[in-house]
Amino acid sequence: MIPGILLAAGLSSRFGSQKLLSVLADDTTLFDHSLRLHLNASIDPLVIVVSREIFSALQEKKNGALKYIMRRDNGFDWYHLRTPWGVARLIVNETPETGMADSLKLGLSVLSEIERRDGVLISLADMPRITPGIIERLLAEYQQGEKRAVVPMFEGRIGHPVIFDEPFFREEIQGIKGDEGLRSILKRHWRDVTVISWEDASVVMDVDTPADMEKILRDGA
Repeated sequence: MIPGILLAAGLSSRFGSQKLLSVLADDTTLFDHSLRLHLNASIDPLVIVVSREIFSALQEKKNGALKYIMRRDNGFDWYHLRTPWGVARLIVNETPETGMADSLKLGLSVLSEIERRDGVLISLADMPRITPGIIERLLAEYQQGEKRAVVPMFEGRIGHPVIFDEPFFREEIQGIKGDEGLRSILKRHWRDVTVISWEDASVVMDVDTPADMEKILRDGA
């Protein structure tokens, strides 16, 4: 089974507050929603990279109706996270202001060499239209194909999640900085990428501003 990394350490600077803690129509947060759908997909293990703000919010939920239980083993920089929907590994990005590249590298550091070898899925926690079905379709395409990566595309825009051959791209990933992610690397290797034309905007629709969240609440996540 292919592992996944869920990036949830953004600063939400355009939103004005931590957008992943915004409450959706079902009274769960955007973070809860994203975590649940990824745990319901066929990816294992799931690694979550969070900011200190998100980490603190999860600690406060230990005694709430929606329980998160975190346990840290000696020798690991990450936590075992038990949720109502399954278990995951969690690591804190203490310096999220340095950008997405460091979060990606942190997430990869939690996976063993054996876990990485057959591919890794990268997803963003601020994309509420992603579903387990979308992830399953991308996984099937990657596992049946011969290319080094699979990406969804809607109206010319590369979307998420992305699945890639981590050993093949490893050296270039170690060289990225700031908010540079996989996209620039994949464009340099476009012949090695399977592009799936997507039928709707779910793979490119993220939440950046309060107006984006209002639209999600109006339309339903």
